[in-house]
Amino acid sequence: MSMSIEELDATVRAFYEGRGDQQKQAQTALNQFKENPDAWLMVDKILQDATYEQTKYLGLQVLDNVIMTRWKVLPREQCQGMPSNPSLRAPKTELI
Repeated sequence: MSMSIEELDATVRAFYEGRGDQQKQAQTALNQFKENPDAWLMVDKILQDATYEQTKYLGLQVLDNVIMTRWKVLPREQCQGMPSNPSLRAPKTELI
């Protein structure tokens, strides 16, 4: 994976806040990232280190896609650590 979390943040920001060619280039880069079969391996770092909220949402989309389409065929050693990873736990919210 050649994109750092900082670069991913900048690309997601360009997609949501950019215009014209900048937005189109960002969309192409994000589609390539999402199609990369190893993108899900970055989800824990995305959720932990991304500063742009939409980048975290992208990470959750990637993880959701892997769970729905490939989870049962992934090597067990790759899957075993995911549920216990604290950065993947849903934040607790309080109802007021």
